[in-house]
Amino acid sequence: MIILTEFSRWSSRANLNAPKGLAIRLERVAHTAPLSPALIMDKDTMQKYLRAINENKIASRIKLRVKIYANNSFKKDYRFKAGKFDIELLPIHDKVKFETRNGLSIAFECNAISSDIAAQNLRADLDKELNIFFTVAQITYCLGLRTEEWREIDKEWIGWLTGGGEGFTLGVVHDESVLKFLVVYDTAQNVIKRNDKLSKKALTCIALLRQGLNLESLWPNESYLNFYKVIEIISDALKEEKLANKLPKNQIIDDLISLNIIGDKTQKIKLYFLINALNINLYPKIQIIELAEKRNKAAHTSFHIEIEDLRVCKDLAFDVFSKYLGLI
Repeated sequence: MIILTEFSRWSSRANLNAPKGLAIRLERVAHTAPLSPALIMDKDTMQKYLRAINENKIASRIKLRVKIYANNSFKKDYRFKAGKFDIELLPIHDKVKFETRNGLSIAFECNAISSDIAAQNLRADLDKELNIFFTVAQITYCLGLRTEEWREIDKEWIGWLTGGGEGFTLGVVHDESVLKFLVVYDTAQNVIKRNDKLSKKALTCIALLRQGLNLESLWPNESYLNFYKVIEIISDALKEEKLANKLPKNQIIDDLISLNIIGDKTQKIKLYFLINALNINLYPKIQIIELAEKRNKAAHTSFHIEIEDLRVCKDLAFDVFSKYLGLI
């Protein structure tokens, strides 16, 4: 293998006819950035790379590879289309403990191919798509520092020079759950593409769900309030768009009495109509209704949200969101 910083020493022997300025520029990059696999090339790859630059070859597609740190992984590989990318997620199941990034462990190798060669920042575009996917999958994640890149030139993938992390044992998401996430993700993508009032609500909910996940282990109260906000937005949307199922009047009265929410208890009534409208049965009704009172305490007092209540609120927010997407 030949490392980039050796380029100026062997370029003349390899007879690559590379411009002198290019050799200096590349060597400076290697000295100022951490070495990554993308900066290490064998002689043949380097020749192809330099020839493509010298001949101003235009790539037809670009492939990125980046490590993903997360708090969960999958059991098997998954491939799907996301925006302008064809994405392949390869779970990493090392049983030993690794150094972590942002408190997360290495969980996936992500390969993404795009034909958008004019994009200014493909990595940022990829992160935007992954953000929606991992939010729907209820996974906290971040990208590794280094991105490897290849460009397809004359139907051949050529390694490209780019600029440079690596976690404790991960939980693993069951296959059936991943398949559900993929369905919700596909639905979310279709809704977002519409670029209308409903799509903006969906994007707002995704942002709140992501914030809830990010704060889950750091600030339970704020995490809870973000998840609860999703529930409120969708509850209001169901009423506004008249998507809710109508319940028999006698049943409503009986329920309101048994759940002790007769009177001026707006948040509880909102939750009651929401779980009935969307047929939510994750938890007993009374347990879900009680989330409203805890929301008020968390928002206006020094009340501390318990982990179990946070879990219930989070599960409800994601279930409500996925069912709402199915309605619109």
